[in-house]
Amino acid sequence: MTLLSPGSPGVIDLYRATDLMQEAAVVLAWPTNPSGPAIGDCCARHMNDRARRALRAPGRPLANVGLLELVTGDAARTLHQVCAEALRTGRSTEHFAVAPDPITDLAGSPSIAVRATRVDGAVLCTWVPGWHVVGEEEDRRLARTIGMPIADRLELADTLDMLGEVGLGVFSVNLMTGRVVWSAGLYEIFGRPHQNGPMDIADWRLLTEPDPVVSGAWRALIRDGRPADVELRLIPSLGGHWLRVTAHAVVGPDGHPAAIRGRVIRR
Repeated sequence: MTLLSPGSPGVIDLYRATDLMQEAAVVLAWPTNPSGPAIGDCCARHMNDRARRALRAPGRPLANVGLLELVTGDAARTLHQVCAEALRTGRSTEHFAVAPDPITDLAGSPSIAVRATRVDGAVLCTWVPGWHVVGEEEDRRLARTIGMPIADRLELADTLDMLGEVGLGVFSVNLMTGRVVWSAGLYEIFGRPHQNGPMDIADWRLLTEPDPVVSGAWRALIRDGRPADVELRLIPSLGGHWLRVTAHAVVGPDGHPAAIRGRVIRR
């Protein structure tokens, strides 16, 4: 484990990439420590504007500012634990939490999704508002606002799976956590075994003919929230059928697309 050299080309590129991220992002580093990365040694080396606002440090210089100076108590310990795990294993580490967990204050929402990724001797830590688990209070709210509690919606979801036999499927993608949900119809359309789980939208190109118009529509949907209505053609080994895909974005608390909901119809 080495301390970042502030002027090295790799560090400059990392800082530039951090500034371009839409989510809040902080670069954390530790000095060489044989006993492991201690929370008191953790320093923020760089952060983008969104992170500065979240940490209430809009104009503060960040040379060797300790994590405990930026984040309080339990939230700092949780953030340090996630980042230290990524530093130790070399793998991206994720953490999801809901209020009243103090770390949700970073996102200013009832829930948060945190990701830490090791980059050389540092950790790039990002976070976005997450989706909270629906409880009894939320179930009652749904019953009042749309006239249907969760149990009824689940029953309808089971009924929807029956439409897979006629070439209709729906999907949901959480852009914050990467979680993808398919109805039974999509497994039928794409000839995919249920035990393999759903494919990410980006991997659909492996099963369909390439089309630059479709690629542009997906980018506009995910980046700008522009509704998509496109046609795809399955590869010959899957029958070569045409598919109509319509999708819309669900906007998160920060005003950016947070999830995608859509349907696929085999023609």
